[in-house]
Amino acid sequence: MQYKYLILFFVFVFCNLSAQRVINIKNLQSDFATKSGQEKYINELNNRINTVFAKTVINEKEWRSLFLDLDLAFYTNEAVYNALTRVITDYSRFSNDFQRVILTTVFSLYPNKFTEETSKIFEETNDSQIFVMAAKHLLQNNYKDISIDYINSKIESGFGGRKDDIIEFFLNDLKPDKTEPGIKALLDHSFQKGKTIIYTIFRKDRSFTGITIIKKPNGEFVKDENDSLFFIKQLGTSTSRLPGYLSKGNTPQGIFSIVGSYISPTKSIGPTDNVLIRIPFGKSPKIFFHGKNKYQNWNIEDYKNLLPETWKDYLPVYESFYAGKNGRRLIVMHGSTDNLEFYKNKPYYPLTPTMGCISAKEIWDLETGYCIESDQAKLLNAFYSTKQLKGFLVVVNIDDKKLPVTIKEIRQLLNSK
Repeated sequence: MQYKYLILFFVFVFCNLSAQRVINIKNLQSDFATKSGQEKYINELNNRINTVFAKTVINEKEWRSLFLDLDLAFYTNEAVYNALTRVITDYSRFSNDFQRVILTTVFSLYPNKFTEETSKIFEETNDSQIFVMAAKHLLQNNYKDISIDYINSKIESGFGGRKDDIIEFFLNDLKPDKTEPGIKALLDHSFQKGKTIIYTIFRKDRSFTGITIIKKPNGEFVKDENDSLFFIKQLGTSTSRLPGYLSKGNTPQGIFSIVGSYISPTKSIGPTDNVLIRIPFGKSPKIFFHGKNKYQNWNIEDYKNLLPETWKDYLPVYESFYAGKNGRRLIVMHGSTDNLEFYKNKPYYPLTPTMGCISAKEIWDLETGYCIESDQAKLLNAFYSTKQLKGFLVVVNIDDKKLPVTIKEIRQLLNSK
């Protein structure tokens, strides 16, 4: 019994220390973020290209890892193009997981190429994710006037009329945009009593940055040092810009569980604390719902019961649930030590894309590797100030304007009736 109370004491102390933590950016340093660290990374990437792609026998694990790293750096050369040509022309002999990575790389690095190969995949695949990826690639390239009617006919014939979660979301994407039920209802909603709620609000076009704000357990929003609404800009964009219900797509819309914070060992994410979130199905319902679940196994009703009444029938807000059900994992809110030169011509610069996480701007000294500016640190300090490190993250798109979301828009949403 004494050991039990001792363990509870240490858990209590640890949770309170975490809640009171303050990040000083002057203490953040990353060798990976230096000019020499970035040059070393590019050299290693080239060595891997020359080694892995030269092998006669294709090791899916090696190729998968390399393709995803190339996607994040938007790094291409003749060897990369030839390697992608090699596997996409013989795609059927690979696993479904690797086939998805092949198409992800097409979207990331060669969005206007490989249409003939993709058309063959579209006609032959029985995997709904691969089918949707191929269809989207053909649509965005206006391939042979491919029509929505033809896609629907392929779904009916190729999938025997079976419309699984992925197909349902895809068909919803093909319909005219529906107005969301009113962001104010989400912003006013408690989700669960006594919990911290982080809201990240994006455009449908994730090429543009969104805005993140934080609501404390008492229902008030975190303020900055000037007593104004705290916010930072964030990016929920994957390199492929595929929708969130697909693997390696953008950050899905919907609800995620916040379970604390941690420092990632991944060099490109960097040394700044991350908000640790869990996607549905990633952990047990008990962990996701903080012990407030009605069902012991995953059930859509527990998720639906978190939502305000006006949002319960709005399909896009269920993206995170079905993305998790179909295997998406490891989505967190993190900073970045990636080489900003990779993204200098992108509309979201100087933020960096991911494989579906939510990223914040960080600027590093190229000589010393010390942090100069960190919105990620600001986010975590605001999060820690709530003194409640469990709660929910709510991700939602508001419209399809080709502009970054502004704090002025968020204030108007908060003040709307």
